[in-house]
Amino acid sequence: MFPGVVIPEQDYGVLQKESEKCALEKGLQAPDCFTKKVIQLFETMVVRHGVMLVGPTGGGKTSIYEVR
Repeated sequence: MFPGVVIPEQDYGVLQKESEKCALEKGLQAPDCFTKKVIQLFETMVVRHGVMLVGPTGGGKTSIYEVR
């Protein structure tokens, strides 16, 4: 959309560490894809008033919501 504009990378080091810690405390595994989804949910909740998680049964929606 804006040629030549470089968007800087966000550092979610603390959020990533805490989400992994929280997942492990709940007895869940915390692979990179899980942590990435937690961060994506966080980013969405920062800019939106309402959020809906959709996906297949057993896809981890509730777990990702509870770890955030």
